[in-house]
Amino acid sequence: MRVAVIQSCYIPWRGYFDFIDSVDLFVLYDDVQYSSGGWQNRNRIKSRTGRRWLSVPVRYRFGDPIDAVAIGVTTGTSWREIHRRALQNALARAPYFAEAMQIWEESIANEDSTLSALNGRLIEAVCRYLNISTRIVRSRDYELSGAKTERRRYAHAIRRAHRDHHLSGA
Repeated sequence: MRVAVIQSCYIPWRGYFDFIDSVDLFVLYDDVQYSSGGWQNRNRIKSRTGRRWLSVPVRYRFGDPIDAVAIGVTTGTSWREIHRRALQNALARAPYFAEAMQIWEESIANEDSTLSALNGRLIEAVCRYLNISTRIVRSRDYELSGAKTERRRYAHAIRRAHRDHHLSGA
């Protein structure tokens, strides 16, 4: 059985889904430390005025794992509305825009309280749309402990899952 282990991210790129589709089990590796400069809570789109960041506001303390990072509250216009407008302005003429926006809208409608839950919901929704049937689990489900380096944690996760092939996004 082929297993992939990678952190979740907000609105993943196409290759992320090709990666999921290439394995039998996909592990969202979200019980590792959140990185404020990473892709877990943000992504870029091309707009009429150039590249633009879409960032989900988050609340966390240094050292928090990704799956403990809370989605923050914004004052004024909600981040959902800001992202909705930006996506519509940048991508409205793109093929499959209506389908993509429907997936995004349905995924954010739940108003998840954590970043990992939001990302997982988006990833699973896109997989359903693309007919990707790979089983998706959370690394937290394997109760990983004791290992200090990612390689050891990966190896431990694979042993715990009793799998024989491992793919990494790194």
